[in-house]
Amino acid sequence: MINKELFWSLRRLLIEILFKAKFIYKFLVNINKNAIFCKKTEALYLWDVRTNPISFDFTCNLYLVFKYFEIKGFIDFDLIVYIPEGYDFKPFEFQNYSKFVSSGDLFKRIDDLIIPLAKACPSVKRIKVITSKCALQKEINPKYKMILPHNSDHSFSYNIRRDEKKLINFLKSETKPLSYPGLKYSKSSLKLFNEIGINFEDIKSSKLKYVTLTLRDYGFSPLRNTNSDDIKIALQFCKNIKAKLILVPDSVENLSNYFIPKSIRICLSARKRIDFRIALYSLSEVNLFSNSGPHGAALFTKNAKAIIFRYGNGDPTDPYCDSSLLLFKKLSGLSYGDQPFLSLDSYYLWFKPNKPYTSIDLENALNKLKLKN
Repeated sequence: MINKELFWSLRRLLIEILFKAKFIYKFLVNINKNAIFCKKTEALYLWDVRTNPISFDFTCNLYLVFKYFEIKGFIDFDLIVYIPEGYDFKPFEFQNYSKFVSSGDLFKRIDDLIIPLAKACPSVKRIKVITSKCALQKEINPKYKMILPHNSDHSFSYNIRRDEKKLINFLKSETKPLSYPGLKYSKSSLKLFNEIGINFEDIKSSKLKYVTLTLRDYGFSPLRNTNSDDIKIALQFCKNIKAKLILVPDSVENLSNYFIPKSIRICLSARKRIDFRIALYSLSEVNLFSNSGPHGAALFTKNAKAIIFRYGNGDPTDPYCDSSLLLFKKLSGLSYGDQPFLSLDSYYLWFKPNKPYTSIDLENALNKLKLKN
């Protein structure tokens, strides 16, 4: 007979085994099998609305993320746009920005700007908009070998911000042709040329060439706004190179503040349709900008040339002026006259005190862009 002490020892051991077996069984039943058996081979960019500007800076983010992933051996990536349920879209307060951009404006930019720009980027394979932390974790865990930004708690993502110094350094290291495919337009967007009285076949056959001037005319950072003189200079430039001038408006309500000759086409569709804006920039002879956000679309659009006029026209001693050479030096390491984006077909026409730029300056800048190619 087994003595009582041995009996109770064996009984306790059996109970422990059964308890642990039950625990292991529950664990195996509830475990996400994809997390174990799915080979993690893909890359993910997690764009969090709470820590990113909802602006054309997103084009720079896409380029930087592409380069980070490319170094690790990835040629494309998925994108998750994370907007926590109930998130309050609040514009920032710097220089009274919130007076000119509302919460509603920022909310609309998700569907009107961020998603279309992502769709135009060939490196982005899939796009998902997620509003639940639980759904976010389920989406992230199974298959992604690399996630940007690096963060152990993916319910809160830090910003892959527009870092000008990193951007410029990446461009310096690029081989020719650039590995980044750039933004591309959809074929369906080409029919919108008809709305501005242009036959796409004439552009395709080089019978017609055009120049775009993108207007900027809202209250934030007024030094960067365009004016009627910019339209006059652009029109003379177009006459010199035998091209049509197309205006891309900022605010339709502010068009009445400009003097616009009847020969100039005004393209309202490019304001609403990012894919058409990309087509317009890509197929033009050159695109003219003040120092403004939409230049980011042209900067990273396939085959788009751009000239940014009056660059650095702010107070050179003011570190808070976003048109100041002092700020450019701090953020980008730029010195007066530098051309950091020639490899992306963009030319800075630097501001000269007491000497406004002319149509001849635009011609010279365009020739430099053509010679670069």
